[in-house]
Amino acid sequence: MANKQTSMRAKKQQKAKTRQKEVLRKKNPATQKVKPTDAQLKYEISKRGLVATAKKYRRALDKGDTSNGPSHNDISQGFITFIDIMTPIHSALEIADILVKEGKITFSDEERAQINAFDEQIVKANEDINAIGEFMKEGLEFHDFADLFVHYAELSANMATDTAPLLFRQILKPYGVMISEYAREHKITGEVDMAYAMRMHEQRMKTIYPLYRTILDDSPLDVPEEGDDAGIPPEFIPAGEISDAELVGDVVVDELRDVSQGDK
Repeated sequence: MANKQTSMRAKKQQKAKTRQKEVLRKKNPATQKVKPTDAQLKYEISKRGLVATAKKYRRALDKGDTSNGPSHNDISQGFITFIDIMTPIHSALEIADILVKEGKITFSDEERAQINAFDEQIVKANEDINAIGEFMKEGLEFHDFADLFVHYAELSANMATDTAPLLFRQILKPYGVMISEYAREHKITGEVDMAYAMRMHEQRMKTIYPLYRTILDDSPLDVPEEGDDAGIPPEFIPAGEISDAELVGDVVVDELRDVSQGDK
């Protein structure tokens, strides 16, 4: 009898706690779980794709089995995914540096070191993309450049899950409104967001490429045109007023809300 009473009392207490939590959630909507947005889902899918690719072909390379590598089209689509993620944040960095020159914002030595490290990674990834693109144009397959591809795949995955989210959250986010305003004011009439992003990225590459390049002749983020969808540019999202859990995706800035900062 005592056990039955104890059990009934425990159930009543649990129901009371549940009701109390529901009341608190209604009073404070911020405590409720936020439904993932399209931007978050698209970013997560893209990021996970880069990570999965890196892991898959690292295992193949370590085992010495490079006979079943990605097709040219798969490689090119991976490049587009990487560019989709990185071009907006890199162009936002260029805008931020312009604002520094105008005396509107400042970066600490630590922040500048973080920016420089990201720029160097962009250049290295750019070199890998262009080198792999040239190999594919020559008719070479994955097994001919497996080491280079795995280097690129691991670098791009690390940037998507670690470097870019940290840079965006720690450095760009505080100045998101100013960066977005600058982008809106300086777009050419009729210029789509991604075209503007690529223009700012290429402008930045002219400055940073000579600093970090290891290949003498190269061009910024050339994507091999393989497959029906290759070369189709994604949308550009300049940094805006964004929460701690956000990173650029492939929607316009006003749609950026609650984008995941990525798995660790």
